[in-house]
Amino acid sequence: MPPKTKKRSSVAAGLAPAADRKAGDSSCSSRATKQGRRLKAEGGSAGAEAGGSTLVSCGDELVRISRRLHDSLKDRKWKGTSKQPVSCSYNVLEYASETNEAYTQRYGGGRPFGRAFVVGMNPGPWGMVQTGVPFGEVGFVRDWLKVQGAVGRPSKEHTKRPVHGFDCQRSEVSGTRLWGFFERRFGTADAWGDKMFVYNFCPLTFMSSSGGNITPDKLTPAEREVIDEACGEALAEMISALKPSVVVAVGNFAGSKCHEAVKASGLNAAGKGEVEVVVVNHPSPASPTGVKWEKATCLNELVLNSSKSKEIDRFLQ
Repeated sequence: MPPKTKKRSSVAAGLAPAADRKAGDSSCSSRATKQGRRLKAEGGSAGAEAGGSTLVSCGDELVRISRRLHDSLKDRKWKGTSKQPVSCSYNVLEYASETNEAYTQRYGGGRPFGRAFVVGMNPGPWGMVQTGVPFGEVGFVRDWLKVQGAVGRPSKEHTKRPVHGFDCQRSEVSGTRLWGFFERRFGTADAWGDKMFVYNFCPLTFMSSSGGNITPDKLTPAEREVIDEACGEALAEMISALKPSVVVAVGNFAGSKCHEAVKASGLNAAGKGEVEVVVVNHPSPASPTGVKWEKATCLNELVLNSSKSKEIDRFLQ
């Protein structure tokens, strides 16, 4: 079982040492160069930006955004409401930063601008809580995304929601459906990564005394304000850094946060084209339409705000 820890992993203590950064930058630069050559050969611009670059810079800036978010939420106590009191909460950026940052570096940086940015709500108990990767069902994170790293444990752990990391035997249905769809559609994770990046609005998960899930929208108004401010700022910064052509919100909660973040990012006001927000149904088993993810062949089949659905699958060609 992974060691219990109250501190972030050494990877998260600050940016990597210079020698490690140099090696990482070289790898990212090499991948970016190859992708740039491929895009040029294909005649695509993938959303060229100032300076003529068509690629998102190496993922260090995305990691910095996550670390600032971690610091904003660090050591906060969450009580919940009288009807739904919070017994325990986890911050995956605290104990699973190594895998979260490995995923962010690999699939966030060194990729084309103009991708689809997929945004969920917060970690599920058998997915991101275990692996540090959004919707991170263990099998898909390990075998398809090829993300590895040490996962610690929360400082306070709920007995009914233990963190076993990659040794977890439970399956995250939402993650199986979401990543299963992407695997069917793209084949390889690198092909998917050139078109999309998945992120969660909030890195926290909240539990009742029985271990039941308490979603962020069920917290007190004051607690929601803290989360909306910190996570909303981070989401806007992610959008500004990635410069997506469309933001795909998974569920209506994420949809409302994405609309606010796109506006705050300033991209639409900069005369660089409209960044659309498209809302798709959630793959959760709690959603009556979640099962659609298992047979869908394109994202248009999952879109809720259908008025904008014509645009979304151009990112999947």
